[in-house]
Amino acid sequence: MEIKFTLTHPEIVGILLGIASLLFNVYFLLEKKKAKKQKNELHDDLEIVSNMIDEIIQSINSTEYYNRQNLIHQLSSQMNNLYTLVSGNLKKYKIRGALMKFKFFKTREEVSGAMLSTIRNSDEYILTIGGQTRETEYVDNIEKKIKNNEIRYMRLITGDHIRDVLYDHLIRIIGKQNVKLKYLGTEDKYGGIIVTKGKVFLALKTNETNLTYGIIIKEQNISEEYRSYVEGLSTCEAAQEVTKDLCDRLLKKYIETVENEDRKKYDELNRKYSTILQGAD
Repeated sequence: MEIKFTLTHPEIVGILLGIASLLFNVYFLLEKKKAKKQKNELHDDLEIVSNMIDEIIQSINSTEYYNRQNLIHQLSSQMNNLYTLVSGNLKKYKIRGALMKFKFFKTREEVSGAMLSTIRNSDEYILTIGGQTRETEYVDNIEKKIKNNEIRYMRLITGDHIRDVLYDHLIRIIGKQNVKLKYLGTEDKYGGIIVTKGKVFLALKTNETNLTYGIIIKEQNISEEYRSYVEGLSTCEAAQEVTKDLCDRLLKKYIETVENEDRKKYDELNRKYSTILQGAD
């Protein structure tokens, strides 16, 4: 099966490579077992997956690059189909362990658990992109690793606001050793990414407020690609240093959006951050 595509953005490439890696993993396991009949059957399934990937690639290439909301929604929909096929293969051919390099999560609870597990099991570094963090346990585990000098931490913040959980997290770690914080601007065009040594977690956005789809790819080469990608973004011309004043402004913007959606939450935030809100502009 030959896969050709022109995109180099590692978020998309990583998904496609993850799919291909998983299916080839099964194929070569069968090759080693000399299971000729099963191998031939799986070859037909690989052709089906190849065609599905081609459809995704064509969709990507025909979509405006920065129109990411629709693009990721299409990908997450296709991932459901691919995952169903892959899961069926594992049962059909009785192959164990082939999902080690690639796993797809389909509920908010699964996504939250996968993100937390990625942080807890991280080694050497944690690199992240995104500005919508809302899980206290998630940031607490990052801060624990920072405090124990277990990792270097880089966060690239995107979007026009940050929630209170992320605000508190940033304020506690600004200026800490082995911590690098950058702001990439109001346009959230990079997606949610966590990169650790040997592992990448991708948050797939849909039209829902909470994250309900995610992918983990356990592949050293892909994680190295993502590490270089995130580090490159941190030094681009648009990247700004994260300061308390910037965090104050981004938090204020979030609180303004909450006012019309959740009055109780709005009042709570106003009481907690009254001093900050008076000073932020």
